[in-house]
Amino acid sequence: MVAVQLSIASTLLVALVVKPSPYRCLFIVPIILGVAYFFRSALEYHSPVEYTYASLVLSQLFTASDYILLTDVQRELFLKGQKEPAFRLSLFERVKWATSLFINCRCVGWSHEPTYALPPRPLPSVTRQKFVFQELGRLARDVILYELLTTYTKKSDYFAIDGRSMAADGLFWQMVNVLVYGKCAMVAIGMSHRALGILGVLLGYLEPQDWVPLFGSLRDAYTLQRFWG
Repeated sequence: MVAVQLSIASTLLVALVVKPSPYRCLFIVPIILGVAYFFRSALEYHSPVEYTYASLVLSQLFTASDYILLTDVQRELFLKGQKEPAFRLSLFERVKWATSLFINCRCVGWSHEPTYALPPRPLPSVTRQKFVFQELGRLARDVILYELLTTYTKKSDYFAIDGRSMAADGLFWQMVNVLVYGKCAMVAIGMSHRALGILGVLLGYLEPQDWVPLFGSLRDAYTLQRFWG
């Protein structure tokens, strides 16, 4: 299962590296075949972890459809500050360029960055030292919150394999449990993102203002559209 996912990802990355060509669209063929094989033969539907892999594989198919079929990426997409189109760069520089595009699903730092949808960046007055200490404090807070949430899920019948339905005790507890489940996932994902931000700024690879928070505030999620944003 992991091997199939890696082969799909590798094919997409190579498609981003190669220079523009009428034949570049053919890279979508092995990706489609790989996705079809994954869902037909590699996925066993036995573990919740497989849901994560399935979501990742499907998202790569949609990304490949955009970057291979709809967008001439090396002519149309630019990193902020990039002086010339990517197809004029050396192979090594194109690999770096393609890798940045491949792993940056929110397009932070690119000319097509969706600034209207991203959480606010750290203020220009935030120094490296201040950023690291702030994020370390938030990381500690997230660890405590994650422990509290997971303790609740482990002790609650609502989250047991053969336990009660989340809708069994009315709308209030259904809302509570859905929020607990969602917040637990957000905190778990956000901790990894926050740790990488601390490391990147600490090592001097990033400026604090380059690291956009992964999630906005739940206080802003008062409509369905803003919730998904």
